[in-house]
Amino acid sequence: MLHGVQRGPTSTLTTSQATKSTTGGNICRSVMAESILKHMVAEKGQEKEWIIDSAATSDYEIGSTPDSRTNLTLKGNNLPESDHIARQASWTNIT
Repeated sequence: MLHGVQRGPTSTLTTSQATKSTTGGNICRSVMAESILKHMVAEKGQEKEWIIDSAATSDYEIGSTPDSRTNLTLKGNNLPESDHIARQASWTNIT
């Protein structure tokens, strides 16, 4: 799932928008969504306006690199491969 967060008056974000994609292990779909969104934002020159991240809802892949099929799919679609390291979503890294 993708979650958009607009900066509010009490937020510590220095950007205007943030999104985090989450999946069970954070080694395939969420990593791919993060890479695609980062690429789309970069194409528009808006990298400084966004925080784009991904994380796992479980802990069984923490520390793992992306599944090889993830990077093959990204590469096959002319998108940058990811060097993401899986981590679990927590209240401290929601934004």
